[in-house]
Amino acid sequence: MACDDNYAMHCAVTIASVVENVSKNCFLHFYVMSSSLSLKNKKRLEKSLSRAAGEADIRFVDVKKNMFSNCPVRSDFHLTVETYFRLKMASFFSELDKILYLDSDVVVSGDISELWNMNIDGAYLACVPNLYSNRYKKIFSEYVQFDETFQYYNAGVMLVNLAKWREDSIESAFFEYIQNYGDTLLYADQDVLNCVINRNIIYLEDIWNAQFLGYNTIPDNAKVIHFISGSKPWNTYLNVPEYRLYYKYLKKTDWRPVIPCMKLKLFVKSRLSSLHNLASLMKINLFYSQKRFFVWGASSFMEKLLSEYPAGFFKIDGFIDSDEQRQGKLFCGCKIYSPDEISGLHPDIVVSGVVNNPNVENIIESTVKNSGASLIKGFFVKQR
Repeated sequence: MACDDNYAMHCAVTIASVVENVSKNCFLHFYVMSSSLSLKNKKRLEKSLSRAAGEADIRFVDVKKNMFSNCPVRSDFHLTVETYFRLKMASFFSELDKILYLDSDVVVSGDISELWNMNIDGAYLACVPNLYSNRYKKIFSEYVQFDETFQYYNAGVMLVNLAKWREDSIESAFFEYIQNYGDTLLYADQDVLNCVINRNIIYLEDIWNAQFLGYNTIPDNAKVIHFISGSKPWNTYLNVPEYRLYYKYLKKTDWRPVIPCMKLKLFVKSRLSSLHNLASLMKINLFYSQKRFFVWGASSFMEKLLSEYPAGFFKIDGFIDSDEQRQGKLFCGCKIYSPDEISGLHPDIVVSGVVNNPNVENIIESTVKNSGASLIKGFFVKQR
């Protein structure tokens, strides 16, 4: 695993969930990589592990951050430089031939030894395809030759053949790719992994990395739940089983006392966010009813927001979205248009439905500017 002080509590939750559900005849060795984890949080992680009813130990691997000085991290994503540490696992754990990597934003609800015991001889790793895998494959096909069987995978849960990484000098290939294509990376080291290791992969069932966005459906028998969006159980109030599972294991850690205050704070934030969004929707009817009004981004966030009100209750002339597969279809009762069609739509107002992503909003702004319409950012806010 890898974490900093901001993720120490969530790392403890992952550890507690692994220990709780693993087969009783297993002894677990946890390795936590970090460049800045405080002594206080190291002790809290040790205490959390001692509270868990299982045979396990923990070792902290102190990493020098300057080893990753050339690794770009986008400021608008929930990522830190620690995410790149897994690229050097073959060096950090030279005594091991196989390792299981887990992100610190996962909760394990099944026996992880079932995954560990899988035979990965001849493969570089075993992993689960990422949601919307083909979209990311298309983005990087300009730089890398992918075959038809390749699927862009999520790097949050990986069973890694370290011996094969060393044998084929994979680590050097990672940093050579960063040197050449660092400015193309969207999801940091996950992109590097996919572009360098795109063959000899074992694809797992999605139960081993059930990627949860906060609203989508995951398998009932999921063994690993991965909170992949910016909305996490600790920053978003949602009364869903997946988030409740996080708090179940948080109670088993040294951070247990923070739970009541944490939940109250998130509940208040969610109510304020809901009021803001309701006021924004009312503004459409009150001030923009005579205007040509479009929302950029036929997102699940917008779908969830509008589903709370009767169809047609708010006047929206259409949605604009860059996803070619969605263009021309209906979304929340309105047609989805391509960005190339903006000028012909003659919009007066375009609202960004892409929330908390300044880079995307800047792209939207430059496109809308040429159409003569006004762009409103910050019109909607996420419930966090």
